[in-house]
Amino acid sequence: MVSAKPKPFYVLHGTDEFLRDAHRRELVAALVGDADPQLCVADFDATVELSEVLDELRTLPLLAPCRVVIVRDADAFVSAHRKALEDFFTSPPVTASLVLIVSS
Repeated sequence: MVSAKPKPFYVLHGTDEFLRDAHRRELVAALVGDADPQLCVADFDATVELSEVLDELRTLPLLAPCRVVIVRDADAFVSAHRKALEDFFTSPPVTASLVLIVSS
């Protein structure tokens, strides 16, 4: 599922919560490898502030090859911060991936 070099962001799309969660777990496992997810995965709901997400993406991973930042139910988050996210990912960090879980 994940190439040797992690992508700067991934979008998990769909309305089936079970399938989205299964793919999220698979993706996180592929990105962090054997590292402890508690040290390198930040998981937020849609009410998170953009600054907090960007700070997490800029933080270096601790004892892991990649830091993973997840935003669940991110439809409204993406709509509200689309331009800022596009600007941020013109020069994305090489040590982090953003996972957006959306239904539409």
